[in-house]
Amino acid sequence: MYSLQPSRTTEIDRGKCEQKFIARLKDVNVELGNRTTILKDVNFTLIDRSIIGVIGPSGCGKTTLLRALVGIIPIKSGLIELAGHDIRDHVPRSMIGYMPQDVGLVGLWKGSEMFTFFGRVYGLDDEVLKTRIKELQDEIDLPSDLGLISGMSGGQQRRLSLALTLIHRPKLLLLDEPTVGSDPVSRVKIWKYLEKCRDQFGSTVVVTTHYIDEVRKADTVAFMYYGQLLRHELPEKIVQQYKAKDLEEATQAMCRQYLEFKTSSPLQRLEKEKKCSQDLFKDPFSNSVSIPRVSKKTRSGWDLTIASTIRLMTEWRFHLSAAIFFDLQHTLFTYMILQFLWRAPQNLPLCIVNENFGNNDTSIFDSALLIRKLNDTSLLSPIDCSEEEAILKTRSGKVIGYVSIDSSYESKMFRRTYDTEESASPLMYFYGDYANVVKSFYTERFLNMKLLDEIKSSKKIHNRSDHYLDFVRIESINEESLDIGDSRHLINYFTSMILIYLCYQGSQGGASFSVIADKMNGFHERQRFMGIKPLHLFVSHYLRNMLFITPWNIIFSYILILSVGIEVNHLVYKFFFILFAMNSTGICFGLLMGCLFESPLANLGALFGYNLSILWVNGAIWPIESLPYFMKLLEYLYPYKESARAGYSLISGNDADLWGDPLRTPLIWMIVTSFVAIKIMK
Repeated sequence: MYSLQPSRTTEIDRGKCEQKFIARLKDVNVELGNRTTILKDVNFTLIDRSIIGVIGPSGCGKTTLLRALVGIIPIKSGLIELAGHDIRDHVPRSMIGYMPQDVGLVGLWKGSEMFTFFGRVYGLDDEVLKTRIKELQDEIDLPSDLGLISGMSGGQQRRLSLALTLIHRPKLLLLDEPTVGSDPVSRVKIWKYLEKCRDQFGSTVVVTTHYIDEVRKADTVAFMYYGQLLRHELPEKIVQQYKAKDLEEATQAMCRQYLEFKTSSPLQRLEKEKKCSQDLFKDPFSNSVSIPRVSKKTRSGWDLTIASTIRLMTEWRFHLSAAIFFDLQHTLFTYMILQFLWRAPQNLPLCIVNENFGNNDTSIFDSALLIRKLNDTSLLSPIDCSEEEAILKTRSGKVIGYVSIDSSYESKMFRRTYDTEESASPLMYFYGDYANVVKSFYTERFLNMKLLDEIKSSKKIHNRSDHYLDFVRIESINEESLDIGDSRHLINYFTSMILIYLCYQGSQGGASFSVIADKMNGFHERQRFMGIKPLHLFVSHYLRNMLFITPWNIIFSYILILSVGIEVNHLVYKFFFILFAMNSTGICFGLLMGCLFESPLANLGALFGYNLSILWVNGAIWPIESLPYFMKLLEYLYPYKESARAGYSLISGNDADLWGDPLRTPLIWMIVTSFVAIKIMK
């Protein structure tokens, strides 16, 4: 026969003493997003200073009950009162200890570091923390060496998770299957310590479990089935009511009664409803009074943010080698790109200022023939216009530049072809917009090659076909002559574009995976329960990544700049300021991506697709003029086009205004992504 535990159960009786409750659920309903009912009309009173066992089959709503009780998931209807507060207004988290079903530990940490973090969050002194750790090691069989968590067994991790929940001696303990994976000896020790928490510390303990023999040790038992709380009563009264020999037999009888009621016809249900209302779904402790209202005492957001930031900074030491490898790999990747020239741009608009027309339409050196050949190419799209129009269009960026052909073009071509000595006078002038240096470079080389072809067509080149002849004088629109004959400007262009891209991408990856790591080990939810709000989490992740990822990106960017022969001066240091801003923007976007995805694989795929498109659309690999028109429109979805152009100007030795679009666009992008990420975290 079932034997009663006499120490506490006799006190929790409706007729023998005044009952006080610490929490109460009244007509609580919880639904998922697809309107699946998880909890239905739950009435549940948690008597103060008692142990309450919650038992039921898997999927019956035990975990949801605890999560709703502490405000982790919202309720659709009903009321939850906790320590005198409606949890929709305030959850007194400092007086609650919550152990989730997952262990909620960071595998790369040491057990001692986890205790330090929890001690910081709950404001425990170092001496108090050490004393309580020693006590828990003795009481619940924690390992004496609180080493790396990933090296602990499943049972040891479970007991460590329980110890972290108990460390601040909470008034209300909510434990979701705390003894799963523990050996019989450890289970006995855990229950003895829970009784100690009840008797010595005045705690109320709610334990969910699958084990009937465990709930026999509880003061009251709550049985859940299909999202409903069938019965909450003293265990011996449940046994007596169903005339069973033990609690297991009583719970089986209770389930049969519930199923008969649910599967009966409407007419039969009316007959059985009265009996069920007497036996099931009622709260025998509904007349209890609440404990005195607990004051709204919470730790400051700044303290919680610092504690969370220190935790993340401590964790980063395990990722240091990966970060170094990542930056080395991308530095090598960037250096290799700078050694190659890729696909040429197409359909570049070029103004033609032609003053050599009407002289001799039959001449093989007529400039009109050259212009017609330029029209037949895919590189250029010539536009006839006056010199004034050409200057205005070039300055506004509407064309790549303009070519000026004067009236002496024919005579110069004749001398170049037939004279034994080359004329020093150029055949034409090209005034390029060297803010787009790659396109201007290609245009200049292309014009030279076309002029050389014109001379070859006369078949009187006199053995000059193997020599490269500079026929075009290169000048910028602001009339500064540029030597574009080497690849110096091309290297500067790619260095700016790709370094900014890599800083943006690297900070994205580090930030997003730090959020997903917390989600995967269950620690993200545990932090939120401890009172670390989404804003605190966001700021701590942001600070951690700024302190660790940004310096590494800057260091490797500096190394790459030196390796490609760029002179380091005060303008290059301004370029580092752009890199700093792009790191900050990438971190915020990465945190947003980490909030959107639960799986690291899904997050990796999204980041890879996004960043691969950036390489092309923002001109990081090659000018966007070489892309189809519909892809050019996508440049407005990315934050750093103007920043990259300003960076190119700086490392080329030309000052740039950083306080316009180069920094304004990333700042707007950072604010928007931060706001959305914090909203999603909630």
